[in-house]
Amino acid sequence: MAERTAAARGGAVIGAAEVSAVRDMVGLFAEMDERLGGQHGRAVFVMRTMSQQGMKLHRPGHCLDLAASGLARANGQVPAHARALFHITHAHALARLRKGIP
Repeated sequence: MAERTAAARGGAVIGAAEVSAVRDMVGLFAEMDERLGGQHGRAVFVMRTMSQQGMKLHRPGHCLDLAASGLARANGQVPAHARALFHITHAHALARLRKGIP
């Protein structure tokens, strides 16, 4: 996994194996979400994943918007610990932007 992440950061193109892995992961989480009530949790999970991925790809500006959108969608739809992850991601993005860290 770390090798794939490093390759993606270096501008490498993803292949069918990576696409398949993401589809499998989304399918797994979709199944879990359905057990817990459906669509809202899935949308929030996707937003959280995207916001955290933005930090890994050194795009804190994108993380702010994604985390804020995720919080808006999560309000009243997911447990407090899930909302806390958006707050943490948002805070990390703000800190990086204020320190000038890409």
